[in-house]
Amino acid sequence: MDDPYHLETMYSWFQYSVRKAPPHIISPTEDRKWNIEYIEPYGRCTVATRDIAEGEVLFVDHPVITGPKQNSELMCLGCYRQLESWDKYQCAKCGWPMCSPECESRGYHLLECTAYQAANYKPELKDFGDDQFMYESMLPLRCFFLQNFEKDKWETLMAMESHNDLRRGTELWDREQTNVVNFIRNKIKVDVDEETLHTITGILDVNCHEVRSNIPGTKDQYRVRGIYPLCAMMSHFCSCNTHHTLMDDMTMVVIASRPIKKGEQMTASYTHLLSATTERRKHLKYGKFFDCVCDRCADATELGTYFGALKCSQAGCGGNILCSNPTQVDNDAPWRCDECQYEVKAATVERLNKVVACVDGYLLPELTEAQLTRKIACCRDLLKVLDVLDPGISRLRGLTLYELHAPLLIAANRAFQETTLRKAQFLEKLHEAEGYLERTVYCLQFEPNSSVEGQICKIARGSLAELKTWIQTVKELPVSHFLPEEDEEVKPQYSEEDLTLETLLKKLEEQ
Repeated sequence: MDDPYHLETMYSWFQYSVRKAPPHIISPTEDRKWNIEYIEPYGRCTVATRDIAEGEVLFVDHPVITGPKQNSELMCLGCYRQLESWDKYQCAKCGWPMCSPECESRGYHLLECTAYQAANYKPELKDFGDDQFMYESMLPLRCFFLQNFEKDKWETLMAMESHNDLRRGTELWDREQTNVVNFIRNKIKVDVDEETLHTITGILDVNCHEVRSNIPGTKDQYRVRGIYPLCAMMSHFCSCNTHHTLMDDMTMVVIASRPIKKGEQMTASYTHLLSATTERRKHLKYGKFFDCVCDRCADATELGTYFGALKCSQAGCGGNILCSNPTQVDNDAPWRCDECQYEVKAATVERLNKVVACVDGYLLPELTEAQLTRKIACCRDLLKVLDVLDPGISRLRGLTLYELHAPLLIAANRAFQETTLRKAQFLEKLHEAEGYLERTVYCLQFEPNSSVEGQICKIARGSLAELKTWIQTVKELPVSHFLPEEDEEVKPQYSEEDLTLETLLKKLEEQ
């Protein structure tokens, strides 16, 4: 049967991923809640076949393959643990740095190990530098050899989009020609044509996800990338309706982050939510080869949040400086004040955003009262933005709520110790923090315990139990521990009879 868009290949991958997933994540007998359709201008995309509630698992996606990111630091190719030294231990067969002899047979290392042995080429640290990252060719090499070891994975990989027509002749294409194609063909002497390798690198560029290492204590958890075919089928929107998380076995679990209506696309975000429009669009154009024109990108106010707006500095103005044409192809449209029409170059705005992004932070116990108040205000402002751009379940919301509850509790407890709060006020603040912790747990409940977010979820659960106990204790404390309550009815100092002018003058004389 003719299947030009390889839809059956993707449905088969879904069934494969379900079989690999733990049954408590998704049932093998559960009906699929979506179809893959080809819709212009999105291409292949996932469309809900029924109404889907917030928090429902949409699918699990097992990686076709994983490997180092292009610019990864020194790492073990078996377990992805970060290494301290190039020559502390090296694979006895191919010479690549590893953790131990056990890792020589772990993961996908056999794929590149066989190739390096056949070429009789052992890598040396001096072979790599700023222009040639040591792991840049590793994942493309692994992908090519899938056809010899796991045919189904190879066919699934090759059913994905490479955008060779758009990539050809770009800076990225030229770099990959030198550092991947030429390196694999000439250094490792693999018998493969250039177009096949460019197709593989294109598939990786367009479809890869960063993968969290499950090794505790690593300096940088996100040093690995993987191909997730089902995730790649979802269209990109800068304000999406799904949330994905990685389990310890690197399986991706995708849930509805908000309600999704029947016939609506299930969407994902390929860029950072807290990047302004120009930065997001440049990232997507360079790495994913499309110009995003989603609702958020097309609106200079970013759906009314004014997220990337600047305040006009002209005397007496204070208007909002916004991009005059946010979807301009070269992302170089001037920015203009919506009040006085003062104009700023796009390059100037970009430099300013980079400076703002480098502001250093503070440790919570070091914050003054003013800084605590400021942190609380910043968290609340961010939550207002998330209510628009990323409502429902999200890691960022969970982390922000956790960050908000802490200064609230610190400020409330300081006021309690200084007896500057009434009992009702103190309880109100404790209940507010309780609500934030409950929402933190709700947003981070899908994160594995080995992740930072999973650990915060675990801490939040413990803090929530302690806070509930503290609230109960406070309810039973005598009022003497608090600022006295205001009387419900203020008794007048004088009776009506005392309010005659003669009586008042007499009382004043007596004083």
